Amino acid sequence: KNVIRSILTEVKNLEINNHNKGTNTEYQLYDLFAKMIKERKDSAAEYMKKGNPDRFHQLGLNELRECDYIEKYLNILNLASDEEVDANVKKIVQDLKAQSKDEKIKVQDIYKNIPMKSIEKDWNCSKSQVKESVNRVLNELS
Repeated sequence: KNVIRSILTEVKNLEINNHNKGTNTEYQLYDLFAKMIKERKDSAAEYMKKGNPDRFHQLGLNELRECDYIEKYLNILNLASDEEVDANVKKIVQDLKAQSKDEKIKVQDIYKNIPMKSIEKDWNCSKSQVKESVNRVLNELS
């Protein structure tokens, strides 16, 4: 019940911040849900630190449970999966490696080759998904 209220509040705040321009896109909702999940995971980690009282540990578990519910809503959105976005980013990295003699690819070069202005249409994902994917791919390669 609290999770649903929280989601509704955040969506309403998003509408207000967008000056009631109409409905939110699934890309904006993805970004919102991803932010909510990250916030809860961060606070859960803080609550569950070693040495904290048991009641804090329980609060951390509650935060993680809320993440599960929000992830269900996030997964309902009809967007590209993380694996699909990662595949697109990996292809760009491979193309850059083929063009360059230097083994180390710069992050700026990756972003220059991603069609950020049309990312929603071309890759069916949000910009935050792409940023997360670039970080994952670079961590994988290093």
